Amino acid sequence: LVLVPMLLSPLIGVLGAWGLTRLIRWLAAARPYGRTTRQFRLLETVAAAATALGHGLQDAQKTMGVMVLALA
Repeated sequence: LVLVPMLLSPLIGVLGAWGLTRLIRWLAAARPYGRTTRQFRLLETVAAAATALGHGLQDAQKTMGVMVLALA
């Protein structure tokens, strides 16, 4: 009973990451390169700051809340 989620969760994670990567690449393909690069650089900085904040707080629920707000 424990083995099924243990085997399926990495597969679901890989497929989800692959799908999101394909979606982001498709959405960014039609945009100007310079503008897209600047936006991704800003978003990467925000994500790194949120991750650092989460590690500093050492509270997983707050970290996930920050990530969900960043995605919204």
